[in-house]
Amino acid sequence: MQQPPPETLFLDVMETPLGRMLVVADDVERLRALDWSDYEGRMRRLLRLHYGTEDRGHVLRRRALPPSVREPLAAYFAGDLAAPDRIPVHTGGTPFQRAVWAALRAIPAGTTLSYGALAGRLECPKAVRAVGLANGANPVGIVVPCHRVIGADASLTGYGGGLDRKRWLLAHEGADLRLGLVRPPPPEQPEAQRQRADRAQRKGDAKTDPIAKALAFRGLNERGSLLLPNAWDGASARVFEAAGFPALGTTSAGIAYTRGLRDAERIGRAASVAEIANIVRSVEIPVTADIEAGYGPAPGDVAETVRAVLDVGAVGINLEDNTHGGAAPLFASATQAERIAAARAEAERRGIALTINARTDTFLLGLGSELEERIAITVERGRSYLRAGADLVFVPLLVEPGVVRQLADAFGGRLSLMALPGAPAARALFEAGAQRVSLGQTAMLTSLGAVQAIARELRSEGTWSKIEATFLDFGEGEALFAKARVPQGAAT
Repeated sequence: MQQPPPETLFLDVMETPLGRMLVVADDVERLRALDWSDYEGRMRRLLRLHYGTEDRGHVLRRRALPPSVREPLAAYFAGDLAAPDRIPVHTGGTPFQRAVWAALRAIPAGTTLSYGALAGRLECPKAVRAVGLANGANPVGIVVPCHRVIGADASLTGYGGGLDRKRWLLAHEGADLRLGLVRPPPPEQPEAQRQRADRAQRKGDAKTDPIAKALAFRGLNERGSLLLPNAWDGASARVFEAAGFPALGTTSAGIAYTRGLRDAERIGRAASVAEIANIVRSVEIPVTADIEAGYGPAPGDVAETVRAVLDVGAVGINLEDNTHGGAAPLFASATQAERIAAARAEAERRGIALTINARTDTFLLGLGSELEERIAITVERGRSYLRAGADLVFVPLLVEPGVVRQLADAFGGRLSLMALPGAPAARALFEAGAQRVSLGQTAMLTSLGAVQAIARELRSEGTWSKIEATFLDFGEGEALFAKARVPQGAAT
């Protein structure tokens, strides 16, 4: 059966008070996509999601916008807040997503709505989480005004173009901003009920469906201020889940240590994936997998590893550019971009919105003769990785807030960091512009430190005060595993 020809869409750029805006229309003058130039990767990802891959599902060409789209957008920034209502819009998406986007267009300029209230308008009061995911998948910002949706506590929460742009848009429309908060309409249900509904919906979305899990994890990353713990086995994963974290990552170093090995791909793909599978099975929340450098230098090696971790239920990856003993300390920037593109292509082939955290070890290895050169190298690599399909740029050992701000600005906010002893608190790193902060192997090393202290006291004194200091009650330990899921065919 012959495939239909790809749909031709037309891209133009508009200058706005908030920076360069990318606008995509079709040949009948309908708006298809709208995003900011520093988020071009996300715009192209949503186009692929809604219309198929480039060259097969759609073709993007440069052409001036039709007046029916350009003039209302210009009028909006000039003060005519109702002008975007005149723009014809055509989107892909599921029926539920389109219903959410239609409801967003009904929110008047100058007013805001919480996710819970928006779900109520759709007569789906328990679908708070699903509404948030649809909001995050909106391909036409401003015209479909997702910036008018706020948190239940009146916080700005996240926004695809960054909170500074969201704050500007709401102020431009006359919303009441006070100390970073927006005054919402009166709540449609008691706060406690809304929080319970949100928690229930979040848990339901992320239980079994890998597509929903992937979208849930992507939403957590895009909203920002994501504090992500890293587990090394099923037990540590259960502890983090019980503490209330909405997602977790694995730690390749921690997994290697549990097998008596050093870090840096000494464990191998098969053994690593087996441990990742155990962690995924142990929890209901989304899990992102640390796949080191992909267990092979070629793009095909990375694709094979991505295929394996998707098979066991992971919905995100960390992929690093460290060659681990190759001729050069890091893969060439272009080579790493090809490897990232291979990971993205494999995930898209499976229909999974994989979150790719592209790690660069420029700070870890101290590349560059001075800080400014190191920053320049990091910016060049990070931007290349984002263009190739990464969602975040991960820079281990970077914790100085001033430098964090520089790189966050260079990457449009898509910066991921790792917590370290002595580093500023997570709040300070988020305020400096980081979108995500993970623990890496630090929790595992802290656990080893506790065991080491126990061993030394027991060996030298024959006492166990160190055990008593942080002992988990026997009943609490059993309770962590009361709902253990045993794989089919495994011993019980």
